Formats: sequence, C-alpha cells, structure tokens
Amino acid sequence: MNTIPMTNLVRLLLIFLVWSSVDSRAADATRPNVVFIFADDLGYGDIGCYGAKDIRTPNIDKLARQGTRFTSFYVAQAVCTASRAAFLTGCYANRVGMAGALNHTSNTGINTRETMLSEMFKRQGYATAIYGKWHLGHREPFLPTHRGFDEWFGIPYSNDNGPLHPVTRGIPSLPMYENDKVVELDPDQSQFTRRLTERAVGFIEKNRDKPFFLYLPHIMPHVPIFASARFKGTSKRGLYGDVVQELDWSVGEIMAALRKHGLEERTIVVFTSDNGPFLSYGEHAGSARPLREGKLTTFGGGVQVPCVMRWPGHIPAGRVTDELVTTMDLFVSFARWMKAPLPQQKIDGTDLTPFLLGVKGAKGRESFWFYSGDELQAVRVGDWKLHLPHEYLTVAASPGKNGKPSNWENLKPEAIELSGIRGIASRHGYRVEKIGLALFNLKDDPGETHDVASAHPEIVTRLQTEVDRARADLGDTLTGTKPTHARPPGDVSAPARQTSASLGQPGRTAKQAGKSPVKVFVLAGQSNMEGQAVVDLEGKDYNEGKGTLDMVMREPAMAQRFRHLKDTQGKWVVRDDVWVRYQREHGPLLAGPLGFGFSVYGDKHHFGPELQFGHAMGDHFENQVLLIKTAWGGKSLFEDFRPPSSGGKVGPYYTKMITEIQEALSNLPKDFPTYDGGGYELAGFVWYQGWNDGVNPNTAIPEYEANLVNLIKDVRKDLGVPKLPVVIGELTGPWVKAPPDWTKLREAQAAAAAHPEFTGNVAFVSTRDFVQKPEDSPNPTHGHHEFGNAKTYLLVGDALGNALKELLAK
Repeated sequence: MNTIPMTNLVRLLLIFLVWSSVDSRAADATRPNVVFIFADDLGYGDIGCYGAKDIRTPNIDKLARQGTRFTSFYVAQAVCTASRAAFLTGCYANRVGMAGALNHTSNTGINTRETMLSEMFKRQGYATAIYGKWHLGHREPFLPTHRGFDEWFGIPYSNDNGPLHPVTRGIPSLPMYENDKVVELDPDQSQFTRRLTERAVGFIEKNRDKPFFLYLPHIMPHVPIFASARFKGTSKRGLYGDVVQELDWSVGEIMAALRKHGLEERTIVVFTSDNGPFLSYGEHAGSARPLREGKLTTFGGGVQVPCVMRWPGHIPAGRVTDELVTTMDLFVSFARWMKAPLPQQKIDGTDLTPFLLGVKGAKGRESFWFYSGDELQAVRVGDWKLHLPHEYLTVAASPGKNGKPSNWENLKPEAIELSGIRGIASRHGYRVEKIGLALFNLKDDPGETHDVASAHPEIVTRLQTEVDRARADLGDTLTGTKPTHARPPGDVSAPARQTSASLGQPGRTAKQAGKSPVKVFVLAGQSNMEGQAVVDLEGKDYNEGKGTLDMVMREPAMAQRFRHLKDTQGKWVVRDDVWVRYQREHGPLLAGPLGFGFSVYGDKHHFGPELQFGHAMGDHFENQVLLIKTAWGGKSLFEDFRPPSSGGKVGPYYTKMITEIQEALSNLPKDFPTYDGGGYELAGFVWYQGWNDGVNPNTAIPEYEANLVNLIKDVRKDLGVPKLPVVIGELTGPWVKAPPDWTKLREAQAAAAAHPEFTGNVAFVSTRDFVQKPEDSPNPTHGHHEFGNAKTYLLVGDALGNALKELLAK
C-alpha cells in the first residue's frame, strides 16, 4: 500500500487552503466590472505617488492608497501598437505579429484569429466599450467593434498621425471614429480628455445594472499635447503637467461615477501607461526618473511604467510591491476572475491571482523577455536583467522645446513608412547608440547604470539559458534565429502580393510562411446555381409552407441528416469559418459568413447549393473556406458562357466569370474579414448549369460535350491551376419531366467528365432525382417551382460537396 509522508500531506493541505481562499475571494464579487485606463507615453516619474513634485495627481494617488502600487510593472514593448496588442491578447507583441507602431499607411492589424480580452468579456455577457486610441489596425476588419467592443469613440492611431505631426508634412487628416464611421476630421485635441471621460461616465451609468469592461486608452500625453482651458497653467511643469493633471481629473470623474451608482466595491480599476516618455520632446515629454532612457527602448524608462490597481476587499490596500507583473498577466488574471476560458493558442501571460489578491507568500512573474520589434535585447529573471549587444535610441542633443524634438533644426526626416530604428531617429530627434553584453541588479540599480557582468559570470550564464529559451520560441533577428511559435498579423494587402503572376499557385507564399491558406471553391453556372430554395414563409405565402426549409426540417430523416443547420437553441447556424462571395448580375455584392441570402434575391429567405456545399467543405478542412459564386440565370454554354477554345465569339459571361474570380481573390481581405494573410489555394470548381442550351437543341446540344470540355480546359488555363478539380452537376430542369432532347445534354455532360485527360480530377454527379414534385414545392405556378424546394438544394449541395471531397482525396 502506497503512503504519502505526513510532511507532504501538510504541504498539500496548505496549497489546497490557499487556492480555496483565492477562489472564494474571486467568487465573492461575482463577475467584477473592469475599468482599465491606459495613458499614452506617461513617464514613470510623472505621478505624485511615484515621486512627482511638480504635477498634482490626487485621484491617482488615492487609488494607490486604496489599492496596490506596482514598482516593477512592465508593458511588452515600449511603443504604442505593441504594448496594446500584448495587453489585449495576453501575448508578447511579436508572438501576434504586432511589434512596433502602425500608422495611416499600414495594411496590417491584429489578426482576427487572435482572441482578444474584449471578446472574452463579451462572451461572458459583459457590456464592452473603448474610448480613446485603438492603434491595432485601421482597416475595417481590425476595428474595435469587429473585435468584441460594443462601442468605440476615438482615433485609430496616434494623434501625431495627421497634419499636426511635429516633423512630417503631408499626412492626411486625423480621423475621429464613432464605432465604424469617421465622424470628424482633425478634431480639437484640447478636448480629447474631456470628451473621452464624458463617454466613459455615460457608459458606466448606462450599464450600471450589468457587468462591464471599460477600456479607456487616453490619447494624451502623446505629442502633440493639449490641455483644455480649465487645466491650462495649473501645474508647475508647464503644458505637460497641465495635461497629466487633466488625466488625473478624468480618473476622479470615473471614480465618482462608480461611487454614484454603488459600483466601487465590485469594480476593478487599473491605471497605467502604454510605455515610457517620449524624451526627445523635452518640455512636452514626461520623466522616467529614476529609470534609464524612455520610450522606444528596452531600458526601464521604456517598458517599466507606473501602475496602480484597486479592488476593495480583494486587492490589498496600501500595498507597494516590487514583484514583477506585466499587462499580459492581467489578461490571464481577468479571465479567471470573470470565469472565462483561455484561448487555445499559446499565450504568455501568467495567472497572478494569488499574488494580486494578497495571498501570503505568493509571488509575481519570474521572468520577462525584452523585445524591440523582433530583436531580443534583454531578459530578466528575478532581480537580474541581462542586456544583449544591441543598438538603442537616445536623445540626440538637448531635449526639445515648444513641441519640437531634439535637434529640430538639423533633422532630415525619413518617410513615415520607414519605422526602423534609424527612420525613427531621423524623425524624432534621436541618435543611435550601442550597448554590449551587460548585467544589472535591478533591486540595487533600477537605473541600469552599473554593469556587473564581470563580477557575476555565473548569473550571466544562468540568464543565457533564458535567452536561449526566448530565441527558440520567438526568434531573434539580431542573431538570425527564426521564431517557431510566432503568428502572423492580419494583412489586407497580402493577396495582391502573393498572387501576382498566376492566380492559382496553391498557397505558395502561405505554405512557405507556415500559415494556413484559405481553401477557395468556385460555384459557377446559371439559375440552378443562383439559388431558388425557400427558407420560410416570411414575406410570401409559399404554398402553405410546402418545400420550405422550415417544413423540410420537420421530416425526421432530413432533420437528422442536416441537424448541423441548427444550433442547440434551434436557431439557424451562421458559419464564420466559411464565407461566401456572390456578385449578382443586378444588385450589390453579397459577401459574408455562410448562411442564407446568397441568392439572386439577396434576402434572408432564399439559398442555393452553397449552403450544404459550404458545410461539407467547412467540415472537411481545418483551413478557412471561401465560396465564390459566379451564377447568372437565363444563360447558355453554347453562347453566353462560350469558352475561348470553342472558337467564335467568346461568351461575355465566360469573361465575366473569370474576372469575378480574379477580383474576388484579389479582394480577399476586404470581403473575407477573418482572412489572416495566409494566402489561398484555389481548390475546386463546380459547374451546375440550368437548361438554356436545351432551348435551342439543333445547335447547342450537338456542341455541348465539346464546349464543356473546352470550358474546363480554359478555366484551368486562365486561373493557372492545370489540375483544378472540377465537379459537373447534372442538368436537371427546372421541370421534372424535361423534354427528350435534354437526355442528350445529360449524356454530353457525363461524356465530358469521362474524357481520358480528366481522369481522377473531373467528376459527373447525378442530381436529377433530387428535384421534388411541383405540388410539394413552394411555388407550383413559378417556372422554377421545383427548385424553390429546400430539400432539392440541400441534397444537391451535399452531392456536389461529397463528389469534390472524393476528387480531393485522390
């Protein structure tokens, strides 16, 4: 019989009691509200409780007394985009492809496959809002209201990214957004803090009876700085101090709103900064004292920021701690406190709940990796920080004055697109310096001034192990080490770069980059492919509901076979890993996640073969799937879709079809918001034509087999995929009892698929038996009555999808 020593039993019991205590404290305030306030470029030494003597911050200081003040609190990188990405994903910025800072020319943004804190809150039933600077991509797929936020009022990038830039000229107007729309250009920046605060207070009042996540990333004190008239001249540190004092007023207003509605006790409030001060701007910049350097560096002044955190009864009041904590850790801890599951993808935050809630003996984070872009420049373990040889930015000359950077009169600024270290230096008054291998004891030397590497070679060796671990995981461009677990950003420009000469080279760039290409399928033809199936009776009386999807799904066999069409609450499923793009002949583009409405009618009560075909492809592939429909009714293969190889005049709809496919592929990011920049693979082509060739049997039918063979050849040639899998759906009508000549058309379709050159990559699928009787269909008096039947289209889509899967398996 195995036994456990008594000492181990005692240890296990103590651990159990500690964690039970933590869980009970977190449960005491069920689903706390969270208010996260992010200043922009605020220095470590710019707040009273961190040593500022010439700036008054009574409200932030009060937060510190009522909660915990952190003296080793870090952001992931010392620049705007990277810092924000790390907080909202719980990852090092370079893990999610968001190192550096975006601007108005950027086509990248936070990948839609990353799980953001806002989305986690939203899934837990929280109201969510962001008021202030976003800076994670200004293209539509990346905007906050697409990423879990109910509301947004603010700017998409830094406030110098406009005509008020201190150095660069010709930048377009700075846009102010209300949700997804630009509502102002070049707004009055002196009103930013007031307006954002008013929005935040209104949000608290509106959501006082439900849990909420309020993210307030202030625009100030990033240059150019502005204070409203009420605060001008109120500080002893000039305009910069005025700006910070207005931010402190904002904190006071937030706390007053929480107090007014009785929310103080169940709301977590965090105040911190996205990175350190923009030192080259001198009078208009903050102070990082006693830390070294500032923004854009991996020294303490860049990434070590002030942070106070308050949650009465949970986070200890009056505590000052030097334990290592990062914004990434808050991501994980917040998730635990709101009882949300963590993302399946690798993240870097640590659950610091025991430490944050004051459990005796609990510690902060053990280690931290200091990246600048994709360069690993330093690591910290415990109190020790090892700098690796690297270049860094330091103020070029005397600090700047009047809103201008250092060395203003001698600047030769590079274009804004050049965001490397020398491009930044040229625009913002810095010079480039170098540091060699250097070791600092941060407990004794927080300013990183005394290199003790030679005195502690054993510590250097120990920290080199952490360096090796970081490089093996996230890479290091300083040593040419490739990352093994970094993920790409979202990129709306990627398809144009990846598909230049030949549109069909499957996932060429994506596979080389280790990404997952979108699987693209073309659904072509005429009225059969357009989609006539009826979902429900809404809007019209369709034969008392006969043949509608609602009625069909009441049949036990159909309900069982197609049960995936409804969720557990009985609602129709909309599938966001499969997207559809359909340009109707007369009407706007239809593009969105797989569901109803991608038919000639353009409403939510009709569908075509794409519905079940999309489910079949989505279930078959781990990759995301895009269906491109190119279907126009009343057209023939003999004339309208006539392929070039058949001679004579090329059919205008053949040209239109190829053009639509090419346009869809080049517009992947615009029409397919979950696209992650991983390229695409043109994986299949489905031809499901109607009956128009049968209208002229003497000319069209004799040529049908040759025209279809030529169509397949020409499509493959024009799309650059020589062995593109093709499925031919049997011509079915619309009438069940079709004219005798149509038998010849069906035979011609089967014969075309059987050509020896198509062996193994072209299939003919019989679908005639799926067409239902007129009296059992939604509109017996309409020419397409049988094709309004939902059962027809479900079975057709299923057959086409299964046939294509068999071809792909070969």
